[in-house]
Parts: sequence; structure tokens; C-alpha cells
Amino acid sequence: MPRRNVAERELREFKDAFERASRDNDRTALDRMLHPDFTLVTPEGDIVEKDQLIATIVANDSNFMAQRFDRSERRTVFHLSGNLAKETADVDIQGNLSTRGQVTGYYFHTATFVRSRAGWQMLSNTMHAPAAGRARGAQRSPSGW
Repeated sequence: MPRRNVAERELREFKDAFERASRDNDRTALDRMLHPDFTLVTPEGDIVEKDQLIATIVANDSNFMAQRFDRSERRTVFHLSGNLAKETADVDIQGNLSTRGQVTGYYFHTATFVRSRAGWQMLSNTMHAPAAGRARGAQRSPSGW
């Protein structure tokens, strides 16, 4: 199997495991899967570091990913370079986070992953809502933007 296909399969397995760890409030697994320098940029432009994200996911009043976490795989693209990978995808999320409240919505996200001897870790994730009027699955303009 070509190296690219192996890496993509490993990253899909990583995302499935991350979803399970989030749903199960598995702090240990989340800590292992997120790089020590992890940052998330929320749709509002807030920066969330690793410890903040884990605490938010495992909080008693969070149900993030308990309902569902769907990705439109037909729009997921991986870019691989050595031990780094970038994923661009559109994502449907349902749930509440203790520090943010309702986060249900449709988002675009870009995640960066790094592979070490221990496996893949997520280094960063940037989420943003599509421009007003852009529906799920809408085609890009002829210019590509």
C-alpha cells in the first residue's frame, strides 16, 4: 500500500479514536492524542490550548460528541509532507461545551497532525463557519475561491 494511503488510513483511525475518547471523556487518551503545543482557533477567533480543550470536553456538563460528530468525507482532503499532515474538511457538530454552550453547527476546519514514534498527534485545529449564504456541499466559484 502506498505511503500516502497508509498515512490517510492512520489519520482516519486517529480521528475515530479521538471521537471515542471525547465521547467517553477519556482525559488520558485525549492528552496523548493532542500535541503538547496544541492550539485550537474557534470560529469566533478565540485561542484554546490543549489543557483548556481537554477540561472543556471532559467537564460534567459537556455533551460534546455524545450525540454525533459527522464529517463529510467527500470533502476531506489530506496534504502529507514527511511526518506532517494537514486535513481540510467540512464538519457537522452537535452538542454543548461547558465553557461555550451550544456548538451545534456546520463548520470548515483545518487540522495539522505530526507523527512521532508514538503515533499521530493533533498539533492544531482551526474552525470557522462558512460565509453567509454558502450551504453544505455548495460548489466553489469558478475562480476556485
